[in-house]
Amino acid sequence: MLFRSNRKLHGILRVCDLSADVLHCTRDLNIPVVGLHTSGPHDDPLTVSIDWRELVRLGVESLAKQGCKSMGLITPFGFWRTPHSPRVLRRGAWDDDIKSFQNTLVQLGIPYDPSLIWEYHPSPNEIAGISEYITNEERGYHAFKALFTQAQPQRPEGLLILDDTMTKGAISAAQSLNIKMGTDVRIATHSNLGAPALRSHRNRLTLLEVSVQDMVELMFQMLEQAWNGAAPAPHATLIKPSCSSSSICSQGATE
Repeated sequence: MLFRSNRKLHGILRVCDLSADVLHCTRDLNIPVVGLHTSGPHDDPLTVSIDWRELVRLGVESLAKQGCKSMGLITPFGFWRTPHSPRVLRRGAWDDDIKSFQNTLVQLGIPYDPSLIWEYHPSPNEIAGISEYITNEERGYHAFKALFTQAQPQRPEGLLILDDTMTKGAISAAQSLNIKMGTDVRIATHSNLGAPALRSHRNRLTLLEVSVQDMVELMFQMLEQAWNGAAPAPHATLIKPSCSSSSICSQGATE
């Protein structure tokens, strides 16, 4: 989103990829940029982002409280591509989330099984742009089937999914396999507060909800500070999730 006054660019709220030329221009002209980052690493000095480590921790603890003794993780991270901006993300940022998943399991005395971790790995044709773009909902469908049909000692009793649209796909896969959510497997998932995507399944899921409204309001506040010459030092403001079915969760922002 671009803000203009008298045909002059004063600031940018970045919610998607910008071209290299635009980014260079903002730096050369000292135009403030505030980025919204719900996934992927970033270079914006001022950002608002989901606290993924906290979301992972809350999800694992919630599933443990529901009696899950084995857990799997489905994440869209590791590689990210949109139809209009294909790119490979730097590794490492999402490795931290997997480590958070592993560490929380260890703290709770629950075994960590790497075979129950699903990350998206694109085919060579998809990387090259030859094959059709695969949506997160389709990835969630394939991920659930991979975890629940592959030959391994046990299926996970609990499943943490870090994208609500992937959860929609996972629900479709569970139905096709006649696996009952809340009975055969318990699912905790990322969700945008108030969004309709998972509303019809709310009673069978643990929703780790993030307020998009809070994120956008913070972006405006940070941009206004920059306009007024009071921009803070480069940092990321993290929005913590709230949990719809557990008292262990809290909500708010931290820096």
